[in-house]
This record gives sequence, structure tokens and C-alpha cells, in this order.
Amino acid sequence: MRLISHPAAEEDLKSIADLYLKSFGKPWEIGLIRESFAIPGTFAFLKKNGLCIFRIAADEAEIYYIGVTENIRRQGIATLILDAAKKFLTEKNIKKIFLEVSEENFPAISFYKKSGFEIIGRRPDYYSENDRKIAAANMAFYL
Repeated sequence: MRLISHPAAEEDLKSIADLYLKSFGKPWEIGLIRESFAIPGTFAFLKKNGLCIFRIAADEAEIYYIGVTENIRRQGIATLILDAAKKFLTEKNIKKIFLEVSEENFPAISFYKKSGFEIIGRRPDYYSENDRKIAAANMAFYL
């Protein structure tokens, strides 16, 4: 597993774009990834078939994306990547990890709950999908 940090190398940006496409089924332009990693405190853990992208601010971290290539999900890869991120963040004295997830993404919510996250709030109409508005569940894990 590799840790990528600000600023990310060009080959890492390409790896992130590839893993993102394979995990989420939609592209993320390298220019936008480059912009994200231009911000200090942005990190990613990359494994051959999965990734976790997060940003640290003060004593908190926000997970932006965690994904695993669709054809090998449910084999513990997301857990390995999330555990690596938790260990890294603990070493950085981070107190809280938070994230937002669609309330309709039941597999992700279940995964996060099994990983110790709890729902702490809700953002109505946070996501748009096919002209529909979907609420986000705000979740947190306390280190």
C-alpha cells in the first residue's frame, strides 16, 4: 500500500484517476485531482485495487473517497485501506474522522458502521442524481 501526499507525482495522479474510474464507474479528470492534491493536508492510500482519499485540517480528517474496484469488493480491501488511514491519522494526533455518504448507499453506510463510524447528522438534498435530490448522512469516527 502506498501513501500519496501533497504534492502528488504525475504517475500517482494517473493511478488515482484509474482507481477512481474502476471504483466509482465515472471519470475524475487528472487536472481536478492535481488541484485537490495541491492543497496541503491531502493524502491518499492506494492499493492495487482500491483507494482512500482524505484531507487533514487541525485535529480532524475528512474522507472524500474510499473505493474498491467493483469486481473484487467484499474481500476486505476497503477495511485494510481504512485501517491504514486510521493508523496514519492516529499517529498524526487526529481526533475525529468524518465523511458524507448518500443515504441511499446502504452498502457504504453498513461498511462505515461496521468500521466504527456513527451517523451524527444529515444534509438534505446534498447529492443530485438523475434530477433527484438525495440526502447525505454525516458520519464520524472518534480516534
